Amino acid sequence: MIRTTIKNIRGIRFQSTSVKIGEKFKSKQELNQYLSTPSWSINELLTPSKQSKRADSIDSKTVERLLELSGLEAKPEKYDELISILKSQVVFIDQLHSIPDSDIEFTTTQSSLNKLTLQDIEQSIENQKPDVAKGEVPESWDPLSLAKESLNGFYIVREGLIKNK
Repeated sequence: MIRTTIKNIRGIRFQSTSVKIGEKFKSKQELNQYLSTPSWSINELLTPSKQSKRADSIDSKTVERLLELSGLEAKPEKYDELISILKSQVVFIDQLHSIPDSDIEFTTTQSSLNKLTLQDIEQSIENQKPDVAKGEVPESWDPLSLAKESLNGFYIVREGLIKNK
């Protein structure tokens, strides 16, 4: 398994999205050393590299509105802490959005996915069989067997204004 892992690691992706092809790992220790050496820090993503207009727009009114929409409550003295947390989250999201993705190619798995249609779902339901491993017993209960009258898989209910018709 470690050999396939070593073979599959072909490059290192940095925030600049440039790819650096490195030498193959010669041993498990070399791989472990590589994986244990951090190449980035979460602090880099939480500290803005440039001014974030979205993060700067967060104020106490924004916090009040979010609390109202979520149905949560917070004391006004906690607003400064919440504003700080929200700003760091927005900065993080802005950092993620700033990474260019135009050079990313889809793998064969991603490109071979087909759209799911209603016919696919209906066919899947028709072909579905009880899973004995989950404790599902095939044809263990027929709810229509308890009905006084049924027709084509439907219950017949004779009540109200249309009695015994």
